[in-house]
Amino acid sequence: MVPSRLALLSVTCLIAAACGSAASRRTLEFSPERGLYTLPMCASAADAGGRDCEQTLHTHCGIVSILVSGERWRASPPLYNEARTGPPPGWADPFETGRFQRLAPDEATFVSASGKLAHFVRAGSWQPPACD
Repeated sequence: MVPSRLALLSVTCLIAAACGSAASRRTLEFSPERGLYTLPMCASAADAGGRDCEQTLHTHCGIVSILVSGERWRASPPLYNEARTGPPPGWADPFETGRFQRLAPDEATFVSASGKLAHFVRAGSWQPPACD
C-alpha cells in the first residue's frame, strides 16, 4: 500500500470514530474528474443543518468548491491569490483541513484549522472550472 493512501485511511478511521455511530461513518470519496479524495461529512447531505464534520478542501487553484457527501458546494465568493492562480495568503496549498458546517439547507461555511473562513452555497448544476 502506498504511504499516502495509508495516511488517508488512518485519517478516515479517526474521523469515523470521532463522528459517532456506525451508521454515520463513511469512507473517502474519490472524485475521478478532479483526481482527489474528499472526506465526507458525518451527517448525510439530507441533514437539515447545524451538523459539522472535518473536511479536506482542495485549494490548489483557489477556494472555489467543495464536494461533501457527493454534493457540490460553490464558494461564495470564490477566494484566490492576487494572480487568481491559487489560494489566498494564509491558506495551505494544495489542501486545507477544517470544519464544514451547514448553516441552512443551501448555505454552509468552512473554517480551516488555522481559522481561515470561506462561505459556500449549494452548487446545483454548476461545475467548477478545470484545475491543473
